[in-house]
Amino acid sequence: MNLQILSDQKDAIEGFAIVQVKDGECKDIEQVIDSSCEVVVLDGAMDHLEYQNSIGLMALATKKVRLKGELIIRGVCLEKLYRDYKSEEITIEELNNTLKDISSIQNYKDIVSALTSNNFSVDTISYVNSFYEIHCSRKN
Repeated sequence: MNLQILSDQKDAIEGFAIVQVKDGECKDIEQVIDSSCEVVVLDGAMDHLEYQNSIGLMALATKKVRLKGELIIRGVCLEKLYRDYKSEEITIEELNNTLKDISSIQNYKDIVSALTSNNFSVDTISYVNSFYEIHCSRKN
């Protein structure tokens, strides 16, 4: 099974089961069986939850990944967003448009630390515009 956790259905990946953040919650993830997913994509959903709920969602998402499965986490990178604004690569309007629906921002370094301590190996960290994307694999 491939699972995508997202906040907006328009971002759905064809062929993936969908769990959506609605009204500040992501209740449907508990219906997904632990260790049942080959790939889990946490696609900006954490940014649309209060901080503590976002950390809880990440913890639940890691449980859904089977051994040697893949986890992809995407979210707003505050450092990159600030750098882009400071260097005038983006305008204040673009900055505000990025942040308008965000409830919390996670530090990608904290995410990497949490993943590493939960038996995941980080394969790559990349940046697209003001967003990070972490690809990792669950170890044996």
